[in-house]
Amino acid sequence: MAFDLTGITNHNEYYSQHYLLALFDGDLKDVLARWEQAASDHPDSEAHRPPPARLRSLASPYFRLHNRLNRLRDADARLVEQARWLAEWLIALGYTPQSTWRTLTPGGLRIPVLASVDKPSGAPLLWVLPALAPADEPDQDPLTLTVDDAQYANDPAKSDPRESLLHPNAKTPWEEVITRHIFTLDEPPRWVLLVSFGHICLIDRTKWPERRYLSFNLQDILNRKEEGTLRATAALLHRESICPTEGFALLDSLDENSHRHAFSVSEDLKDAVRECVELLANEAVYFMREVRKDAVFSSPDKDLERELTRGCLRYLYRLIFILYLEARPSLGYLPIKSEEYLKGYSLESLRDLELAALDTDVERNGLFFDRSIRLLFRLIFDGYGQDAQTALGSASIRDEFQIAPLKSHLFDPDNVRLTSKTRFDVVRFRNFILRDVIHRLSLGKQGRGRNARAGRISYAQLGINQLGAVYENLLAYTGFFAKTDLYEVKPADEDHDPLKHAYFVTEAELAQYNGASINRRGINAGLGLMFQGFCAPC
Repeated sequence: MAFDLTGITNHNEYYSQHYLLALFDGDLKDVLARWEQAASDHPDSEAHRPPPARLRSLASPYFRLHNRLNRLRDADARLVEQARWLAEWLIALGYTPQSTWRTLTPGGLRIPVLASVDKPSGAPLLWVLPALAPADEPDQDPLTLTVDDAQYANDPAKSDPRESLLHPNAKTPWEEVITRHIFTLDEPPRWVLLVSFGHICLIDRTKWPERRYLSFNLQDILNRKEEGTLRATAALLHRESICPTEGFALLDSLDENSHRHAFSVSEDLKDAVRECVELLANEAVYFMREVRKDAVFSSPDKDLERELTRGCLRYLYRLIFILYLEARPSLGYLPIKSEEYLKGYSLESLRDLELAALDTDVERNGLFFDRSIRLLFRLIFDGYGQDAQTALGSASIRDEFQIAPLKSHLFDPDNVRLTSKTRFDVVRFRNFILRDVIHRLSLGKQGRGRNARAGRISYAQLGINQLGAVYENLLAYTGFFAKTDLYEVKPADEDHDPLKHAYFVTEAELAQYNGASINRRGINAGLGLMFQGFCAPC
């Protein structure tokens, strides 16, 4: 079962959300087992007591001090009390508290350092920086705090005439200190732990330009004392996880696994999206030819191929974006908690029909899916509720939910076209096509090779970076119309990868590819559009 990470905030996907929710706990088993074994081997040693248990034991002192700090208005007294408790916290996590001061620029800013870890060369590897929140805002984000005047009372530069040129109190927020003064040093530490009585921020210099970091709300974590949260906190913040005396850092291993699994999920979704665009494009061509009888599709050109590809991509990414919003009700945009919305208008309700049998021609060729999706697009673009104007009519929907209008290019009806003259809203997609599209967007592979099996994709576990990577990958493809039957070929000694550049040949040309293997039927003559990359023949 995945760890409960309540109290731990994954800012801008320090690790991918899918990894944290689905795989993170498994990657901590070894370190947790080592701690338990060490405690078993040394049952009377406090130093070998498992770090999660040591953090748990600090909960009662924390809340006694929390109540005392609420009554203290003197900054010097609060600083002493906070430093005493933080020292115990750091010791439980394997650090050696030793307060020092660092001068960041000659004649410039000086900062207090509560503890540090250096490389064998003596260069800094990690700094623990103490932030003091004001008495009236004890839970303030430490990144927004400045070095308090009370902290400078202990600065030896105050009484050392050799340091008299220093101007320590620059009233600069810690976020700016870290960005402009610490990480720009000739030899900066890679890691910074910014700690206050209420919060700890774990900052990696390699991820900081994108403001990707982890923060820990100590009041939430110690109040709940949930075992999984304490284990995750200890594993992520322990000295041996970040700066081991030897070997590879656990946090770097977690980062590598996060990237690998995020890539795996993205690849499954990229493959599904590519197939879905092909389905939509072929269905659009069918509708324009067979229903509307548009002659332009009898002799398609490069412009038409490009426009059709782009239009289908935009239509499909609307679906993906909605699935992402519906999976994250905390974003507060789509009213997924409303029963009326969930059962009557959501894509989630259509996902429940993804395996529905369509036994008759009426069921297969009907337009229920098409009308439902079209209505949802209009709801999002026009909005619905007291402050939104919509053409749906006051009796169309109960007033239990509201949707703010999203006037974006993605949902603008004029921006999603099949061609420069044909809007997408004139095209109708049959039930069996859209059911197949939703089915492919809903199911991914779990496991690899022969053990792979279909599993429902949780869009709540996908990060926005992964969804962006899916879209960016598809922009590298181009559509084309086949004038004759085509087959996709590849070198016989290579595995088939549908996301790599493909090469299609005619049946007559197959004899020239003796060293190749046929993957699948490419396209029948005149049927529509497929995706093709650009590469040399096999």
